Amino acid sequence: MRFTLNTLIADEPEGQIEHAQAFYRSRTAGRGPANPDELRQARAARSAPPAADPPALELVAGAAGRFVPVRVFTPADDLVRGVHLDIHGGGFYMESAARGDLRNRGLADRMNVAVVSVDYRLAPENPWPAAPDDCETAALWLVEYAGKRSIPRRRTGSRDIPRIWPRLRDTASNRGCWTGSPGGR
Repeated sequence: MRFTLNTLIADEPEGQIEHAQAFYRSRTAGRGPANPDELRQARAARSAPPAADPPALELVAGAAGRFVPVRVFTPADDLVRGVHLDIHGGGFYMESAARGDLRNRGLADRMNVAVVSVDYRLAPENPWPAAPDDCETAALWLVEYAGKRSIPRRRTGSRDIPRIWPRLRDTASNRGCWTGSPGGR
């Protein structure tokens, strides 16, 4: 059996882009930090994320000559039926992978999946495209590391997935890992 990315990801995110764009157009405009000082203050004001029990295994994922920290949760009963790649929210400038530890621990235990959460570099300290590069690195690492397990995608209004998907598809195509459309159709 040939292992390809189209066997890992079930549907086409391109079909979700218009829906996500309409959702964000319908929202009342908010105001984020106006400058780096406000951003540092907003980050400092966040409480520490609650700890998961058992805690995440902290690893460094490497692929394509790049490296990124990841947090890995495996089911308590050690029966792993798949892999879930978690790209935390925060618009590539706020939050951290640790903020999702409780949710990811629960997901690992309830769904019997390994959850790999990407602790991507944040802007503006790390200019674009640092965060998508880190997410791509983690995804490519999973393809190499996870073997024949599947990677269910997060199904949220996240704008991060459509930004990362074409990069992953193109990089994987160049490495001979991709055939066909994103949905394998």
